[in-house]
Amino acid sequence: MSCNFIHKRVIFIMIIEEVAKKLKIDPEKLLRESLLKWFEDELAKTNAEIAELLIKYKVNSPSELEVKIKKGQVPEHPAWEDLIILEELIETKKRLEEGLAIVQKS
Repeated sequence: MSCNFIHKRVIFIMIIEEVAKKLKIDPEKLLRESLLKWFEDELAKTNAEIAELLIKYKVNSPSELEVKIKKGQVPEHPAWEDLIILEELIETKKRLEEGLAIVQKS
């Protein structure tokens, strides 16, 4: 581990402690609640983007979109690109849910 990395961590901890002191709350509570809020916000944004694409193509899943593309029921462009984006968003959602679960258990 580099000294720079350790230095940044120490500064981060000091900032959390300073803010918590000003707010008169436990630093661990501040960090945990901040993480929960961040994960919840990111999940909400990701879910909205997923919903937008599903609604755009009137499908319930990436596989349904792929079928529509292959059958020529939707234009290949931009549907293929949107399919890739949709799959990436779903993977992002899974990672966010896993991260949120870790914080919720703490």
